[in-house]
Amino acid sequence: MRQFTKYLGLVLKYPFQLLSGVVLVLFMLLLLGINTSFQDFVGDRLAAYLSQQYRTNITIDRLQLRTNGELFLNGVYIEDHYGDTLIFAEQLQLRIRLRPLLDEKFHISNIDVNGLYLRMIRKDYETAFNIDFLLPDPKVDDEIDSVL
Repeated sequence: MRQFTKYLGLVLKYPFQLLSGVVLVLFMLLLLGINTSFQDFVGDRLAAYLSQQYRTNITIDRLQLRTNGELFLNGVYIEDHYGDTLIFAEQLQLRIRLRPLLDEKFHISNIDVNGLYLRMIRKDYETAFNIDFLLPDPKVDDEIDSVL
């Protein structure tokens, strides 16, 4: 009987420590997520990633993510391939659904923009507008749909 209580004590001791450790890590992640310095870091990393993907200068002055799925982007700036301002938004508010993020999907249910400046042009010698590099290529979408 004494050995049974010894093993029972070990079994109950370690799961409690594991559970408390998981709760502590989740709480720390929550605190880190609402920290403005961390959100600014994430905004800088997001802008750098998008700049690399689209091969243009993209900056985000401030990023703020709330626990209800609202994402605020302040000072969003995107250059066109001429180096001129293509898009500038003082504030961009996105309502995203958090559940699809677990499945690696990004679903936007609402977009509000304040202070939008959009300079969309097409030179006489070009066939495409300067914003076309941001838009998905319909040929690629058709190929992806045909493969699926």
